[in-house]
Amino acid sequence: MNKYRNIYIVMNYVVFLVLFCIVGAVNTFVTDNRAVLQVLKTILAWTSFFVLLVMFKKLMPDKTFGQFVKGMFAQKLDLKIFSSIFAVSLIIFILSVYAASVISDTTFSSLFNISFKSVAGGFFVQLVSGPIGEEPGYRGYLFPELTKKHSIIMSGLIVGLLWGFWHFPLWIITGYKGAQLIIYSVCFLISIVCACVVMCITYSINKNILNCILIHQMVNFTVSSLYTGDILAVIIPMAIQYLICTAVICFIFIKKQKK
Repeated sequence: MNKYRNIYIVMNYVVFLVLFCIVGAVNTFVTDNRAVLQVLKTILAWTSFFVLLVMFKKLMPDKTFGQFVKGMFAQKLDLKIFSSIFAVSLIIFILSVYAASVISDTTFSSLFNISFKSVAGGFFVQLVSGPIGEEPGYRGYLFPELTKKHSIIMSGLIVGLLWGFWHFPLWIITGYKGAQLIIYSVCFLISIVCACVVMCITYSINKNILNCILIHQMVNFTVSSLYTGDILAVIIPMAIQYLICTAVICFIFIKKQKK
């Protein structure tokens, strides 16, 4: 099983890179139509799910795909946890935007996009093109698989690093160069690893993948659809806050486990 798990991880990277190159070629030589590119980007984001689907019988020979999906919703959603995730994520975003307004010397309100069309459309696009496609593979399959050998927090860190570096090609096309690209990449990685650790802890407490989807969605939607400023200005304070928040959550979780 370890062999197939490792193949799954490698194939995630390989297939993603191939699809990434195809999307780039289509954008460069065929069309720059936003709708077409968004469909292709969504397919790209679902790489881990497609690989999981193809390899499913090898990865989980004792389960049907239906049982796997049902298992991701094994417990009733804990509304206290769900609402706490929403509140903390929103607070972190608002504080990060405030910090970005100070860094970029601009007004706080000018960094928000609150038009109904953009917010509603952005919410749907971000949900479909990220969380729904990525969570089954990374948190639904890979995280529980790693907990057979590692602790919950260590498993979360490993999945977070694998998931974070999976985004590497996207860092290159941000437009940042030199020191700015390094800062962006480091802050992105810190944010995504911390978010993953929190996802995994939450998933271990309340086994319902909707918690992970919400954390993922709050990061993607707020930064990509609600925020209008320079990404670098907001991702720095966001990474710092995620790091502090995750450290506190890990401390509390470990302390409760010992008890």
